[in-house]
Amino acid sequence: MTAHALPRELFPKSRRTTRWMRVGAALIVTSSLGACSRPSEALNVVLITLDTLRADALGTYGNPLGLSPHIDTLAASATVFDNAVSAIGTTFPSHTTMLTGLYPRDHGVRWNGDGLGDGFTTLAETLAERGYQTAAFVSVSSLLTRGGLHQGFSVQIDPPEKSPHALPSEEVNQRALSWLDVRSEEPFF
Repeated sequence: MTAHALPRELFPKSRRTTRWMRVGAALIVTSSLGACSRPSEALNVVLITLDTLRADALGTYGNPLGLSPHIDTLAASATVFDNAVSAIGTTFPSHTTMLTGLYPRDHGVRWNGDGLGDGFTTLAETLAERGYQTAAFVSVSSLLTRGGLHQGFSVQIDPPEKSPHALPSEEVNQRALSWLDVRSEEPFF
């Protein structure tokens, strides 16, 4: 499938955003995910990230073993990128790049223990300003609040900050699906 870029007007010029934010946003998987009463330019945006997963483990990228039926089903009706490259091979800096559109040298997050400063605009903040409902459902607490990526999300579900373990994927998925069942008709991220 061909990638669809989000509208340029979602990313106003300021000292906190650059053209790379538009590039980063264009790398997000988009899908209409069912009936939406909004015009086509107001797509729902779903970002699914999986740590340490190779593309060739997924059916959508050719694995015949059937290990990822739910992702494969979603991918069948979504935009799938066959040649996406991470700006950095470390989890939190990579997520920070995806959500700001900035390279690690620009946002300053280079290690998993670093945090994003309040002076940066995230994709969630930009979309919330445009009327999107924003929610984040994560399995590892440090990804949101301790790392600064909570900015712009009106709903945040993550494990307790001192939790030594990640939430099981089934629990994260159930929380996200429950939120989708009760949200209003505005587009969501």
